[in-house]
Amino acid sequence: MNDVKEILAIIPARGNSKGLPRKNIIPLCGKPLIQWTLESTYKSIRITRFLVSSEEAQILQFCKDQNYETLKRPDELSQDHSTSEAVIMHVLKTLKKKRRVHS
Repeated sequence: MNDVKEILAIIPARGNSKGLPRKNIIPLCGKPLIQWTLESTYKSIRITRFLVSSEEAQILQFCKDQNYETLKRPDELSQDHSTSEAVIMHVLKTLKKKRRVHS
């Protein structure tokens, strides 16, 4: 039995922000805003897996290019009323389904 614990960081990165659309790919001090989040998360010595959830293709591609695991989020989970909890549950349910398929 494998006793190694996996610690998953779920990074929700919405593309259709009402206040500042596509803010995650807008440069801030020379880097897209999402890059700052990715670098900060990656510095953790405890996190073993990183996953970015977004509905925005450009954000997902940028994160894939940085070797981050990505998951396309349904548009209904990317609205002003969408909750972080719903996004997290979507990620966990999707990963659970994938694990069953690959087992």
